[in-house]
Amino acid sequence: MDAMTYKGVLTQDQFPDGLGGIQTGDTYKAAESFIYTPPGTQINISIDAGDLVIYKGADKGENEAPAYTDFDIIPSGDEIDTQYALRADVANSNIILHNLTADKDGEPIQISDGLKVSSVDVAQPDGSNKAVFSIGHTNTIAAGSSLDDAQTPQAEGTFKIPVVVYDAQGHITNVHTNTVQLPEYENNNTTYKLTTSNENTALALWSNASEQDLISLTGDKYITIKTSADDAKDKKIEFAHTTKDSLNDSVAYGPSEDSNLGFNGSFSVPVVQVDKAGHVTSIGAHELTLPTEQVIDYTLSSTLENNVLKFHQALKINTKERNSFNYSLTSSNLTISNTSASDTDVSYLIDLVWDDFT
Repeated sequence: MDAMTYKGVLTQDQFPDGLGGIQTGDTYKAAESFIYTPPGTQINISIDAGDLVIYKGADKGENEAPAYTDFDIIPSGDEIDTQYALRADVANSNIILHNLTADKDGEPIQISDGLKVSSVDVAQPDGSNKAVFSIGHTNTIAAGSSLDDAQTPQAEGTFKIPVVVYDAQGHITNVHTNTVQLPEYENNNTTYKLTTSNENTALALWSNASEQDLISLTGDKYITIKTSADDAKDKKIEFAHTTKDSLNDSVAYGPSEDSNLGFNGSFSVPVVQVDKAGHVTSIGAHELTLPTEQVIDYTLSSTLENNVLKFHQALKINTKERNSFNYSLTSSNLTISNTSASDTDVSYLIDLVWDDFT
């Protein structure tokens, strides 16, 4: 909206449906106080007599009513004042707006939380003075640096540490340095040695200053600690598993390659013994041999004699008879006959014979 065009007074009956043909920037002054509630809503728009009602929407045709959301309402108050003079109450650190038209002071603008306001009269080209206001921190310090030259302090030397003081608003209020002095150098020529004891299961750091071990590292029965030299600067420390003389460095136990086993075949199975720490303490192998091949002979034979069908069953393993038994089938009312064509494929037919009926 670039400009406002005053269109006269506005009544309740006109707002907003009676404002057809309204243009962007058209401005009205409310002739009465009223409350507008848009249909279908619970919104209450309060307009008081004297308020400015400014249209900010798109231009409308004569029969087009504007939407109520396209209006800005400027409360009238007493009057719209356009001239102000500023004066500062420096004692209370406030800025007060003074309305020349109504000849009254507005609410003071408070300056706090580590800030202050001051007023200075500045001469103008026309010979008058104009008050200029300045807002700044209440705490000020001289510009500078607390950094010291880089140095490497030695024994009995000194160096400075910056100290920064700040207020509740985080403003730096003071900067200074504190001096720190290092202690005197004591040349006691302390000697340290690493020693082993207890059958290579303990390592100690020995000092001639205290004539005692300062640190002692102890391994259990599964760990061995060894040192390589007496001189501390060349000494090497080795932690290793406790070894068994019965174990070779690298030996494979078990089958050396894949194989297909048959009857009477054999293979080796590794046997490993471990301690509580999970270390292998012994290893070997057991040879396992599969059983010999078994020859199984099973026979079943049958004979028919005098209407009695007899069966004989026998089982032999490696020519040795394991079990043998006979059983028979007969009937006084049924006829059993051999219907097979050969001795190797035996089959029988049982015929039903009826007795005479009387």
